[in-house]
Amino acid sequence: RLENDKPLSRTIKTEHSGCALFCTSHLGESAGYACAGLALIEMGNAVATLGIQLDQPAVYSGGVITGKVFLFVKEECVADSLQIKFEGIERSHVTWTTTRTTGSGKNRKTQTVHHHAYASRCLVQIDVPLAHFPAGKVAPGRYEFPFSAAIPVGLPTSMAARGGGGDCCIRYELQVRLHRPGMFK
Repeated sequence: RLENDKPLSRTIKTEHSGCALFCTSHLGESAGYACAGLALIEMGNAVATLGIQLDQPAVYSGGVITGKVFLFVKEECVADSLQIKFEGIERSHVTWTTTRTTGSGKNRKTQTVHHHAYASRCLVQIDVPLAHFPAGKVAPGRYEFPFSAAIPVGLPTSMAARGGGGDCCIRYELQVRLHRPGMFK
């Protein structure tokens, strides 16, 4: 559990959809990554680049996560808001097999059926608005947006397990989103 002072660390994922530019920082127990530092995400020929910098080397349940979001705009781009989201998700997958026998004698048949069950649950979601662009456009330039969010007490630590008929994980992520107006939310 996070209360036992197990820190979280970071990996990076990027996405680009028709309605937004994303920079996602996955917080997990991957020993090869450090939380502090700048993660810059450039989307090919995109006109904007997003970055996340955390102020602390680890994040704990009951603590505060702070940092900065950097937005580098090469050319004027259409956007109405910028927000950061902290989210924790628990996922599980269980597999099992059953056999069913029908008929008798020479007509006897045994069938093996493989079953899968999936579950997912949101443990925490915190949305922090960083900027609103009333004109629906962001001018070229370099922007810096500080953020801070209190992490609830009692959250379980990040983890992943696999074997013996299933797998499960608990993971946390920060996602920065530059949203275009008039698109699906």
